Amino acid sequence: MAPFGTCEVTHALKIAGMVCAACAEIITEGLTALQGVRRVDADWRRSRVIVTYDLTQVRLEALEKLLTEIGFPPDPGLPHRLRRDWWRFADQNTLDHCTHRSPCCSKPPR
Repeated sequence: MAPFGTCEVTHALKIAGMVCAACAEIITEGLTALQGVRRVDADWRRSRVIVTYDLTQVRLEALEKLLTEIGFPPDPGLPHRLRRDWWRFADQNTLDHCTHRSPCCSKPPR
């Protein structure tokens, strides 16, 4: 079934190795190049990237892979890994809800 509409989510990723404004610019340029990424706010002082993206076009795994490829992997610490695992689970549920067309209440399902 093809998705209908957009299904945007926002997450704040802790980034290892982001230490200056140039790092934040590299991350912003890299992430905004991905189709489906709507907004990126990289804060090098907090080593954090807030990213808003459309689940029907891009997934968290793709963002993490790109960040790792450009040299700024997400924080490998246990709390951050667990949070990203939870987001993946929640994102899948959100995507399922966005793409599911429920039958009209006045007509029986086919």
